[in-house]
Amino acid sequence: MRAVVLAALVASATMVEAQQTPVGVELSPRGQVEMTVYARGANNRNVAMGKVHIDYGQPSARGRAVAGGLIPTGTVWRLGANAATSLVTDVDLTIGGAKIPKGSYTMYSLATASGAELIINKQTAQWGTTYDQAQDLVRIPLTVSSLHQPVETFTIWLIPGEAAQGPKGELRMAWGTVQYSTTFSAQ
Repeated sequence: MRAVVLAALVASATMVEAQQTPVGVELSPRGQVEMTVYARGANNRNVAMGKVHIDYGQPSARGRAVAGGLIPTGTVWRLGANAATSLVTDVDLTIGGAKIPKGSYTMYSLATASGAELIINKQTAQWGTTYDQAQDLVRIPLTVSSLHQPVETFTIWLIPGEAAQGPKGELRMAWGTVQYSTTFSAQ
């Protein structure tokens, strides 16, 4: 009788878990954003300078608190889920005033009571929670703003500037009711 009760409890727990996460559905799928950066060439035509590519895990809030919860305050966050968020650029960048040479990097963030920072780290190909501060290339202050409509799934955008402004734009990240942003340009 005892074995039957234990088997029923295990089967019940398995059914509840299966109901919460449908088979084949990844809780934090990979997201990618890529931008070809253009400059004005001869005859006022756009000429491709190179690409900027970001690969990241996209966790969903699913009713959980994001700011101060899923995005911790005062602790470095992996800027997504699962494997580390990667930045690969084949052009030199300036992000928020900081020089980023072309290459491969990992992106993290640090939210504090007074603002947030984007961390560009030289260590690559690690799990998202493996962070070595000694490998930081730069820390960039982010503009923090509130959103009227919450964003359920963590999302990163590279938003191009106006064509007349040259090879520049905005890096934007949002989750819950918080948005983080900074400018970027290519050299």
